[in-house]
Amino acid sequence: MSLAVEISDALGTAGISAGDTVFVHSGMRGLALKLLAAGRRDGDIVKMAAAELHQGLVQATGELGTLSVPAFFYEYGRYRTPFDAATSKPDLRLGGYSALFLGLEGMRRSLCPPVSIMAVGRHASDICDTGSGYGYGSLSPWQRLTDLNAKMVFWDVSPRMATFIHHVEVLAGVPHIYNKTYDAPVTGLDGPFDGPVVSAVRYLNEKFSIVYELRRFAEALVEAGLVTSHTLGPITFHVTDFKNSERLLLDKLKADPYFLLLKPPHFTPGEIPIDGAVGDVNPNLSYRPEE
Repeated sequence: MSLAVEISDALGTAGISAGDTVFVHSGMRGLALKLLAAGRRDGDIVKMAAAELHQGLVQATGELGTLSVPAFFYEYGRYRTPFDAATSKPDLRLGGYSALFLGLEGMRRSLCPPVSIMAVGRHASDICDTGSGYGYGSLSPWQRLTDLNAKMVFWDVSPRMATFIHHVEVLAGVPHIYNKTYDAPVTGLDGPFDGPVVSAVRYLNEKFSIVYELRRFAEALVEAGLVTSHTLGPITFHVTDFKNSERLLLDKLKADPYFLLLKPPHFTPGEIPIDGAVGDVNPNLSYRPEE
């Protein structure tokens, strides 16, 4: 049995089936070790591992399936490096599977570079061709993935890797993030994009002490029975879905806006984001508060 077939069978046991839309966070270490143990030393081991994972996912989801991955291009936000959806390589820390997508036939890619998503398959255009440069929120690919009730696979990585949580933070309106605009050039797969590029980011002011820690989120998924864990030899992978994860997280954020943080931020009364009253009432307003 080939490794790709083993992967497909394991994914099927985990509930991935034909026609599914799947978003994949991944690590290649376990697959690379399996290939080495099988005597595969005839090329780039990470690329070979990524190819095996892709073939396994393709077999599990079939001709009507859709596969998507994070394709974040951080250089755009950090250094104003122009973004080209066809050539800008995803950040190396996203792993070999995201890198593989850049050369796949039929690949589509969304237009907010710092949180760009790539997809192939039946719903690739539905996910990525939003016509919007918004990274999160109702106009973003994350909303499209939620509307499709996509499944999330964490292959050889923890559910604590879930970038989706920032989309839910935007929907909830948590106070420790703000919407940042960008002005470096963006070229999509269909040509230059002239619309606004906007993404939610956390306040970086060190005195706020905003540090993410997704352990509670991962534990809440388990407690609610919304994530299943499976193994393929030494590899552990996890499966959940967008809609139920969103419902769970919105409920947690309703009770505690800092649920995803290591600790509540050190905000100062009178300063952003709790800057209080902003001045006298504008006499030109048609609405005047009761005195």
